[in-house]
Amino acid sequence: MVDHERFKELDVQTLGISVDDTFSQAAFAESLKLPFPLLSDADARVTRLYAADIFVPAGTDLTPLMLPGSGIRLAEDRILASQAFFLVDKQGILRGRWLPGREHVSSENILNMARRLAGRP
Repeated sequence: MVDHERFKELDVQTLGISVDDTFSQAAFAESLKLPFPLLSDADARVTRLYAADIFVPAGTDLTPLMLPGSGIRLAEDRILASQAFFLVDKQGILRGRWLPGREHVSSENILNMARRLAGRP
């Protein structure tokens, strides 16, 4: 998230979560030098609870999602996590949800809601 410091100023903790294993996430985070932790949801339990899951059937060609020349076909059905954003307050209450295809997701939209929740318009 390019606005990580702006969120930090509002006392917002940024977390990433995906259905990938911790090893894959560590490599991903390191390659992008992410300034926030990534959590592994390998069984997709949290991903499903937040309705951010995408069912991808066996045989699907993942080439469009991979680096050139590294595409694969799924050997079995798999649940992937969509690139969704959630704003949860300190009491654990979901205050905002942005799912792909439903509205434009921008860090500015999320930041504005975080400001309102912090009482800092």
